Amino acid sequence: MELTKLAVVVGVFSIFPAVTFAAAFKCDMKGLNVTERTICNNPSLSGIDDIANKKYISKINDSLNVGTLKRQQLEWLEQRNKCGENTSCIENSYNNRYRELTYMPSFSSVSEVFSELDKPLKYGLVNKYGFTISDKQWRIRPLVKEYDLNREFGIPLLAEDVFYWKILTHFIVKHDLVLLYIVKTDDSIFLMKNTDGKNSILAKYSRGDSDVDVYLKGRSDSLTTYAVSSGDSEDIYEINNIDGQITAPKFIKHEMNEQSDAHVWKGYCGDSLCVSKIISPDNKWRIASPDLGQTNVDEGVYYFPANRPDLGVNVFLPQAEEERDDWGYERNYTWGGSDDFYFDNQGGLACIWKANLKNKTTQRILPIEGMIEPYYISYNGESFIIAKYIDNSGNREHEIKYGFYIAKE
Repeated sequence: MELTKLAVVVGVFSIFPAVTFAAAFKCDMKGLNVTERTICNNPSLSGIDDIANKKYISKINDSLNVGTLKRQQLEWLEQRNKCGENTSCIENSYNNRYRELTYMPSFSSVSEVFSELDKPLKYGLVNKYGFTISDKQWRIRPLVKEYDLNREFGIPLLAEDVFYWKILTHFIVKHDLVLLYIVKTDDSIFLMKNTDGKNSILAKYSRGDSDVDVYLKGRSDSLTTYAVSSGDSEDIYEINNIDGQITAPKFIKHEMNEQSDAHVWKGYCGDSLCVSKIISPDNKWRIASPDLGQTNVDEGVYYFPANRPDLGVNVFLPQAEEERDDWGYERNYTWGGSDDFYFDNQGGLACIWKANLKNKTTQRILPIEGMIEPYYISYNGESFIIAKYIDNSGNREHEIKYGFYIAKE
């Protein structure tokens, strides 16, 4: 029973005690307790120990609450070690833990979650700027479904209003991923919290007769500020991550809502003027799209050096699957690392895409029609994308899948 695979996992968080997190351990280690010596002297228990360790490692790799999972593993090890020389107790302990791990969520291929995928792209697609356009599917799992919110909280099934779901922000709390998101119904706006599939309501705001909206104002690892706007004014709230706890929203101030296009950055997407509202984390690059019809040669997704509106480079294709002159696009973007960004493409060639500026590649990572509004998260040393699924087909099978999904490579 080796610990080699476990070393990768133990090294992730140095704040945890220097003890064995998974089941497997080396039998030639000094200071083994009675239970561990019993396992080492029993081939059957040794085999079960190895199987349980592999299951734990796979769940750590798929987990969105790594901190909680490790703490639970420590608690289980403490209980297992009380078995001493009782082999039946040890075996039952492993079987129960294996069963618990098995029921924890895992990432799956997109075809296992969605029965209808967009057809594969043609091989060897390269645009005139040298970007290779290809498929590279990520794995995916559900995160929040509208039917779950209806069942748990009585929030009405949203159908078309699921368009008004949006991610507000996220925290990493005791090494667990915590997501804050907005759900808008006919008369209310809910600020929701999700921790590894478990949802709760943080705040509820009445929409009344005015056009009320909730949006992010600023964020850091420990603090998020957001606004609840109505007309030309807004109320500012903050949420803190203090001592491993997410605080309730706290009202800070009331102020006038100032909106101005005076400082909007504009560049040239081909010969067409386009607007950029997003800059890379290192402030080196901007993204913009002209949002033109599918027959326009300037159609695409462009990146620019931050201060060079004349040097736009298209990472996408100037065509759509739809053969209509009036077809247009609506796009949303999010930056990943310094050289990566992600975008959706409502319209032809819809789905979620990843563009890498250094390698000059644009990959369709989620070939699911109706997957929109990517949101990037770096967690546990990996890149994740959260996206919202919605379509207008009226297909009942599609409607029961409405909600947020999270994907990883």
